[in-house]
Amino acid sequence: MMQVIYRGKRVASRSLIKQFDWVLFGAAMLLTVIGLSAVYSATLQIEMDHFQKQLIWTAVGLGIFLITVGIGYRRFLDFSYLFYLITVLALAGVLVWGDVRYGARRWLDLGFVALQPSEFVKPVLIIVLARFVGANRFSMGRWAGLLRPLFLVALPFFLVLLEPDLGTAL
Repeated sequence: MMQVIYRGKRVASRSLIKQFDWVLFGAAMLLTVIGLSAVYSATLQIEMDHFQKQLIWTAVGLGIFLITVGIGYRRFLDFSYLFYLITVLALAGVLVWGDVRYGARRWLDLGFVALQPSEFVKPVLIIVLARFVGANRFSMGRWAGLLRPLFLVALPFFLVLLEPDLGTAL
């Protein structure tokens, strides 16, 4: 049996395999296979390179998923403010050094890969707000307690809005 220790406390005594949500994982994998099949059939006659890229990124995503599951979500709470700072700096970097594609400056070209930092902001905001609200749950009932989380959301909101990308900002 594997034990998960978080901040010196045992938070799970069952193995990760037993507590893993196999139904959800199976549904996600089924949707992934269906999506890859659609891309394959759509690009079979035109451009097989696109399907190969999709296959590679699917494998990369699965690897990141497995690493994330192994680490556990609680560990991400410890680094949530660092992740927030990195994503906000990346959003600001997009406004200065970003690539213009389809009339909007949304991408950071790192040479070997182009990233859209606004997509990373979504999960990072969830994690940072979870940490903040968890640490300040007793002051959240007052209006003053809502101002700091509002600021945490407003800063990336306005940076994404400047790209311009209203859909992602909302």
